Amino acid sequence: MHQLKDNLIAKMEKYQNKQQHSIDELTEMQLRNEQLNALQKKIVKMEEYQKEQEQNIVGLQKTVVTLREIVFSIGLTLQNRLGFRCIVTLSIPRKDDGIFYYEVTIIEESHHVFIGLATKQMPLGAWVRGFNGTYAYGSIGRFWGHAV
Repeated sequence: MHQLKDNLIAKMEKYQNKQQHSIDELTEMQLRNEQLNALQKKIVKMEEYQKEQEQNIVGLQKTVVTLREIVFSIGLTLQNRLGFRCIVTLSIPRKDDGIFYYEVTIIEESHHVFIGLATKQMPLGAWVRGFNGTYAYGSIGRFWGHAV
């Protein structure tokens, strides 16, 4: 009888060890699944951000194409830069007041450069100074403008 009891206890301990091992494996698998889910969420966010950036790139490519069409339509060459005008599609946000920063890169300056700011779209062949509510800054350090 005593030997039967010892056998039963040994089997019970073996079963408990197996059960504890299974619990440990399941706990480890659950932790791995949580880590995998977190990684998948990061990947989804990164893919969404990548899509946004691709859309921005497509928009910028369209802007470049439009500017090239403008350049070629007015016969602009490296030797004939005088009078070049372009339209910028990025406007000043209207929801917030304050200072807005725009950067202009001048690749080559062979003549004076004038940067114009206007509240409305103007004809490409017109001078900024001819319209009310328009301003211009010249590379000679002069600022022109009309009261708004």
